[in-house]
Amino acid sequence: MNELILIQPTRKYSKQIWDLRCELKKEFEKIPGTNNLGLAPTIDEWFNSLEYDDQKSKKIKTTTYLAVRLADDEVIGMVNIRHTLDEELLKYGGNVGYSVKPSERLKGYATIMLKLALDECYEQGINEVLVICSTKNEGSIKTILANGGVLEDEIERGLKKFQRYWINLAVVKNLAV
Repeated sequence: MNELILIQPTRKYSKQIWDLRCELKKEFEKIPGTNNLGLAPTIDEWFNSLEYDDQKSKKIKTTTYLAVRLADDEVIGMVNIRHTLDEELLKYGGNVGYSVKPSERLKGYATIMLKLALDECYEQGINEVLVICSTKNEGSIKTILANGGVLEDEIERGLKKFQRYWINLAVVKNLAV
């Protein structure tokens, strides 16, 4: 397996980010873990929205990362970390969202991406991480469990059902609690 790193988006990756968007738009309108990439009409407008978010005082601080394969500098997916949670995110969003390019799925990348995101959360002082996924998304469920997720409950939103998992980073990293 090729090694992945998380880096903040730069315009160097504009084409790859837009290609990722195009692949994921076939499945999602609002693409998970991409800071509203699916809603952006152009790549420039998406970058502008990221820059605007960084400059204004946001209620919820978020950090967006590209998951880049080192061997070929290929964008495999994206991860979004929410540093705090409001009531809506606590119920339906969680701290970490992620998406893997469909052509790169079933290769273990989601598990690596979530682990790297959890490392970032730990570095940022987020010790308990909430990750939420559809009850139908078996791949994401396996990814969350592989990273130490403990199922808290299932919730419904409209006709969709979701599972809410907590990951205690002190336990995952075998630290004294």
